[in-house]
Amino acid sequence: MNTTISQNEKKNNSNKKDVKLKRYNAIPSFQETLSRVKKYIVGQDEAVCRAVLAIYRSLKIRSIKTNMLIIGGTGTGKSETMKQISRELRLPYVIEDSTQYTKEGYVGSSVQNIIKNLYFKANRDIARTRNGLVIIDEIDKKVNHSFQDDISGDAVIHSLLKMVEGTSIKVDNDPFGKPITVNTSNIIFVFMGAFQGIEKIREERLAKKNHIGFSADNKEVLEGDIEQETGYTKEDLIKYGMNAEFVGRMDTIVEFKDLLEGDLARIVKESKLSIFSKYEEFLKEIGIKLEYDEEVFNEIARKAIRRKAGARGLSDVTNQAFEKILIQVFSSQRVYKRCILKKGFAKNPDAFELV
Repeated sequence: MNTTISQNEKKNNSNKKDVKLKRYNAIPSFQETLSRVKKYIVGQDEAVCRAVLAIYRSLKIRSIKTNMLIIGGTGTGKSETMKQISRELRLPYVIEDSTQYTKEGYVGSSVQNIIKNLYFKANRDIARTRNGLVIIDEIDKKVNHSFQDDISGDAVIHSLLKMVEGTSIKVDNDPFGKPITVNTSNIIFVFMGAFQGIEKIREERLAKKNHIGFSADNKEVLEGDIEQETGYTKEDLIKYGMNAEFVGRMDTIVEFKDLLEGDLARIVKESKLSIFSKYEEFLKEIGIKLEYDEEVFNEIARKAIRRKAGARGLSDVTNQAFEKILIQVFSSQRVYKRCILKKGFAKNPDAFELV
């Protein structure tokens, strides 16, 4: 009898290992995932690498759960990065705006609706929901600043904290009216925000550390030690006003830098999301070769920078620039073979020639 039990236990353990191994191998490789995401997100290599690693680590090593905080301004690629990671790793995900959520009893949505939304995004598959990705934007708007009028901000943070730590939330009813619940313990939570002004807190910290490290008699503080602290720390976030307990649950803090002209020009030229490339592909499909000097990418980038919308501004600038070309192509009975973009195309909608 003991032999039978032992054999059954071995068989069950073997089956469990097979399931785990199958699930492990079902996930694309880290390098493959990173390479694919970087085809869409240009100019944020370090941030993208750390974000992919954090999610990948959580999927591969189930005993290590990742909760991530992403700091970066508008148009730096935060949301798009998470979308692409989710797509590549085949994870159901939702992107929610924290400002629409309030404490129970106030006007607004309950944070529990976030998990309900994920459940429906996962086609009511409980297993996929439990292993999904929740992305909450503008979390900095729930910071405990005296000048903010969100009286429910701290309560929302505490409600989110419960979900991060793991709780069961009702998402639906079965055909017999019994509640269907989802445990949030394995759900990956990613919080994002611009955190305007937090850079000053970091600068003050670094300036103080520099002063202490190099003016004291003991000069064993190496430059490399200081460089390790140049990223945002949990202490910076707490000083900014974030709830200390909440910050303590963030395993990874990732910074998306503000994009410069060169970064934006690379996005127009290289990203698979580039609207410019889509116009070039469309014209090619109808037999028109698009000819241009690569300075056009810098022109589009400069105009987007003036609009202060980061990468988001690139689509608007490009769409406007191509409007008159499309009007002529769609309206004329002529068959064009070439479309030549001239200098100043991004600023002057007439700086092109169709021949």
